[in-house]
Amino acid sequence: MKLYVRIMVSTLLLGLLVLSFFFRNEGLMDAYTSYIFIPYQQIRSSVFNGIGISIGDIVYVLLALLLLVSLIRLLFFLIRWPKKKLKLGKLLRRSIISLLLLYLCYFYSWGANYARHPVWAPLQGDTSWNRAKLEALNDILVQELNELADDTLVYSFRKTNAILGAIYKRASDKMLPDLWVKPSLFGEWMFYLGIQGYYNPLTGEAHVAKSLPAFMWPFVIAHEMAHQTGVAAEGEANFIAYVICVKSGDPVLQRSAYLNLFLYANRELSRKDEELAAQKKFALHTSIQALLWELEEHRKKYKSSFSKFSLGIYNWMLQQQGQDKGLRSYADISRLVYLWEAAGEPEIKLR
Repeated sequence: MKLYVRIMVSTLLLGLLVLSFFFRNEGLMDAYTSYIFIPYQQIRSSVFNGIGISIGDIVYVLLALLLLVSLIRLLFFLIRWPKKKLKLGKLLRRSIISLLLLYLCYFYSWGANYARHPVWAPLQGDTSWNRAKLEALNDILVQELNELADDTLVYSFRKTNAILGAIYKRASDKMLPDLWVKPSLFGEWMFYLGIQGYYNPLTGEAHVAKSLPAFMWPFVIAHEMAHQTGVAAEGEANFIAYVICVKSGDPVLQRSAYLNLFLYANRELSRKDEELAAQKKFALHTSIQALLWELEEHRKKYKSSFSKFSLGIYNWMLQQQGQDKGLRSYADISRLVYLWEAAGEPEIKLR
């Protein structure tokens, strides 16, 4: 093995070894957040926010093409094994090194955030979660949504971005990067994958499928912005998005937060009592029911069997990052919001 290959492999292995300590040391995680992730995210934001298109989307396309070419070469070398075994070995070595490098870049630029302690967690009192509390949460959300039923205003995508970015700045006790969410170049194709927004860990850009109904934008944009601040866990990003929107005092943002939480809470109640969950829906004002119907029709339009495959992969990836519940962690928002409100809605500071 050539000297440069040995050095590269040794460096990668050392990086992987150091990586493991992030999940065991709170002080190391605080240092990572303050001196690595936030400064790096600030640099990425200053570079990419001013570019109108998503560089992250382009990077993903190039990586996918590179993977496809590598797989074709691998197949070709395997078919012609006797003559191509030296080239096959070289390809495998390069592929392994490239994958390790990519993973280390991912980890140190974003993945380590999965080891961060929660921004907020209930400290004392009754922290149990049961059907009675879930039903009570549904009732509260019905009341809040009905009070906002006459407000049909929606903001433009740009204005929603600007308002939420300013709110996040005020909610932080540290210098956050400038937060901005871009419409993804993948557009409506994202819906076929079962997603409506995503954060690119390589470029630090956050994305939303802009064709999503406008009343959903505030909550989804706030969720992706939470990732840009270093919040990795999906359930926690949902929770922070809810708090940011509700505490803003802006009815457009509040309606989006209440509506998205109702989707989670009512679905969870439906698994326990389908008829009762339906009654909660019927208790909503007709204008709110119309929004739910619009969203349901939108989702039916893009329903595909491929989404089960893509979401299955994402579920596995979350579990590998210590999120044992996988995709089910998104629904943690119902429990967290109920306990947060029961605790008197304590102030949450983003670290």
